[in-house]
Amino acid sequence: MPPAVSLALDKGTVLHNRSFGRHPNCTCTWHDQNSSCTHGTYTGRDMAEVAQWSSMTILDYITANYDRAASSLHTRSSIRNVGQTSRGKFWLFDNEAAFFLSYQLLHQGSPAGKWLERAHSRLLRSTCVFQQNVIQSVLKLQRSSDPADVLEEYVRVHEPLYDHVTVENDASELLREFFPRRLRDVVDWIRHCQVM
Repeated sequence: MPPAVSLALDKGTVLHNRSFGRHPNCTCTWHDQNSSCTHGTYTGRDMAEVAQWSSMTILDYITANYDRAASSLHTRSSIRNVGQTSRGKFWLFDNEAAFFLSYQLLHQGSPAGKWLERAHSRLLRSTCVFQQNVIQSVLKLQRSSDPADVLEEYVRVHEPLYDHVTVENDASELLREFFPRRLRDVVDWIRHCQVM
């Protein structure tokens, strides 16, 4: 976890996408709940790392992946299933704890599902630093008439074995229920950040 994000989570502040340093894809500064500046400028590499982290948390929020950053909030352990190259590029892997499994947890309303919802919400709302291409992709997907259909068609085109996999009806229904809702939550947070 980038130190700036860790500090924001510990202090209950939001790393914001305004003022201070400049970077090709993002800018950032700290704001407390009253939007007064509380910390200084970070390097371009720090900001790029925070922006990539934010992209990861957006993906994990939408898919409800519980086996990466969300689980680390609970266990206070290091982040699993993410690597970083020597140039600072994030690599996300092992995403099986997303979509169907995690949507089932959310749907059941179990203590684990409620914990997952709180963890993802806390992670998503810890930063307002976004990569522009991620924002554009999320907004485009959210504007589609049926985001779940768009996702399913994308998978069908890019995964040759998709048509050979049996997806139970309740799993498909959960995808149609939770995917657009969680996508809308992310868009609402992005818009909130734009007016902060």
